[in-house]
Amino acid sequence: MRTGISPARAIAVVLGIAVALSACDDAADRDVALRALHDGLLTLDSHDDIELDFASAAIDPLNAARQVNLQKMRQGGLDAGFFIVYVGQTARTEDNYRQAESDARTKFSAIHRMTRMYPELIGLAVDPDELEDIVASGRLAAAIGIENGYVIGTRLDLLDEYFALGARYMTLAHNGHNDIADSATARSDLGDAAV
Repeated sequence: MRTGISPARAIAVVLGIAVALSACDDAADRDVALRALHDGLLTLDSHDDIELDFASAAIDPLNAARQVNLQKMRQGGLDAGFFIVYVGQTARTEDNYRQAESDARTKFSAIHRMTRMYPELIGLAVDPDELEDIVASGRLAAAIGIENGYVIGTRLDLLDEYFALGARYMTLAHNGHNDIADSATARSDLGDAAV
């Protein structure tokens, strides 16, 4: 499995940028040099929050009026993105845990649905090799991250289920404590004690 860019390669890229830009006499030359450099890199947005009705008639991932859509990714030269399963923090009750799990599953479904809606434009990647292969095929790559461990409630077994659905990272907390971590932003309205 490829493991990404090595420190030596990163230094070489930075030095290459400096040399290429210093050799440019005008802005047009710099633009060409930078475009060539950008085209040789894999670019990835590590966090794109999605709505509950993402990849539906209400929010078409191709051209919806949102910060990130598939057309903007293509036009901006963004190769891949982590589409985020985020559920806002509420009180830690069994009913709220069930709702958070349901909302999380809705968002997982939306991300999968997006790749079925536009298979010629974007594919789901669950490891670095797959991500690179999708991008090499000329398509965009989608990966899945989870923001806020609240979506597992008190059920650690959900980690396995969410992994099977494609999640490849999860932040432990967000705004408010949950049952796996305290947040740096405690919420007194939810009964959190300050950290």
